[in-house]
Amino acid sequence: MEAQREEPLPEALAVAEGEGHEVAGGSNAPTQEKQKTQAAPAATSQGRVKSKKEKKKKKGKGKKDSTGKPEQKEPVEEKRDTRLSDKVASNDDDWKKKLPHVSLMSPHKELDWKIKHQLKASKELGKKKEKEDDGETTEELKNKASSFLSVRNSLLDYLSIVKEDWNCIAVSIATDRMKDYDTSMAEVEKLFLQYLNAGRDLGDASVCDFAWMDLSSEIVSDSISFDIVNMAVCVALWYMVHGASIAKGAIGEESPYFKSLEKRGTPAPYARFASGVFRKAAGLLQYAAQISTNINIDKILGQEELQDCSRKAIDLLYAICISDAQSIAVSTAIERESNPTLIASLAFFSNSVLNDELSKGDGSGVKGFAFEKWLKYAEYKATQSKAIGYAYQGLSLLEQEEGGKARRCSQQALEYLSLAIDFSSAYHSKKPKTDSTDDAQYHQELRRLLQQIDRRTERENAIVYMRAVPVELPPPIEKKGITPAITMNDLPPSEGYQEAKEEQRKEGESKFSCLKCVATCICMPLLLLISLIGFIVSILLLPCKLVCCPCGMILQGAWNLIEWMLKAPLRAIQWSAGKEPLFDT
Repeated sequence: MEAQREEPLPEALAVAEGEGHEVAGGSNAPTQEKQKTQAAPAATSQGRVKSKKEKKKKKGKGKKDSTGKPEQKEPVEEKRDTRLSDKVASNDDDWKKKLPHVSLMSPHKELDWKIKHQLKASKELGKKKEKEDDGETTEELKNKASSFLSVRNSLLDYLSIVKEDWNCIAVSIATDRMKDYDTSMAEVEKLFLQYLNAGRDLGDASVCDFAWMDLSSEIVSDSISFDIVNMAVCVALWYMVHGASIAKGAIGEESPYFKSLEKRGTPAPYARFASGVFRKAAGLLQYAAQISTNINIDKILGQEELQDCSRKAIDLLYAICISDAQSIAVSTAIERESNPTLIASLAFFSNSVLNDELSKGDGSGVKGFAFEKWLKYAEYKATQSKAIGYAYQGLSLLEQEEGGKARRCSQQALEYLSLAIDFSSAYHSKKPKTDSTDDAQYHQELRRLLQQIDRRTERENAIVYMRAVPVELPPPIEKKGITPAITMNDLPPSEGYQEAKEEQRKEGESKFSCLKCVATCICMPLLLLISLIGFIVSILLLPCKLVCCPCGMILQGAWNLIEWMLKAPLRAIQWSAGKEPLFDT
């Protein structure tokens, strides 16, 4: 029975399978060839006249190319990769399908903060520094720098435009709006590629200082590669904001989105479109992560100032994009009442992607409100996915006549959901604070679904199977991921961006570093006095150090304190330079 229910997987999860060929040069390339070979018999069956023309074209191509591979002469196919709206079914029946369990992260405040700061700073970038470069004249460098800054400002202007209202009164309007956004994404990708190419033309030349700010601190560097990583993160955030807005859209009488809980749900085409947008964001974050590794961006940022463009923050944001896209596949499978084993495996994959990042630590040493907020969202979404996974694993165990284990899974699912709701409250209360109204409605609907599953497992185990409920939770079933990242076409290789020179890493000191230097200078007399007192006390207690004392632990603690007092001025200087913490942890 399970094998028969798993057969319609590609149709049931068209949210991911229908967009698989969008990965440029990825593992989905064979699916394109299958589509071409399937389309060929359909075209030849329409009439003999067309087939003769096709044969003539094939003969002409055969004369020019002896390899016999006409697929290589069809570059037009690559243009379809950027059009997500072409892969979304737009018939009326498809728009009537609602996905009631879709909730995606929208970093609109983080994006707004970064872009507004850059639009203000872009005026100062016009007064750029001109430096001599080996093999080039100053005039040539000036022209390249001017072209780079011009494209950069155009891209920033485009990223400042965000369309958040996707409620439409008709299907035709919604379809046109998706096509318009496809055009907007194509324009952003075009500007971003021009920006990348202009930056590569400049090479290691330092044309100006780039000041990037997250919600807590500002980092200044004249490294173009540093600017490219930040810009890539901004484009990915722009994708995510639109993807989350699309998932909240509604059609016709069900607009606005939360008018009625009974009618609540994301239209299936909107959900598939939002999934593709988040996968595009994930592909761009992959590229940014590769560049950040090549240029060693964490050294540019400094130990205590890792913000939303650090490698750890980029990896976390990538995991969130993949997990959110996978959650749409989970919602699609739930709406189509697919095999519970399949739904559980999809949900557990969404959980594992985030757990892999959360297991690396809590981001100690990473400063910045944006990263801390994303970390709370990852905890929330990972726990929520685990709740859905165990709920449907319970249904799967019921089919295997394991009523006791099924009951245990459904009980644990409700506990995980309660914990996820607590994480959601912590996420929304983190700076920048966000509205939790949408999540409240979503959690109410999800709780109702899991309670229905729990009542079913309780009823069937009590009446039919009569098995004891085990104390230990069964291990999660094998996970399955079907939402890979979509890579932007024509991206230059990330290996071209090399590590910034040591003297170029941090010419401009951050505001926080300046404050530390001022505090160190003011407190230096006091620190010298503390060091002198420590020196005197160490001489007085030297006999105790030489004689064995029964209070060894207390004496050792006193010596540690004296050692810190002796080194207080040196530690303060190293702390102000960002090399060592003031206190040992």
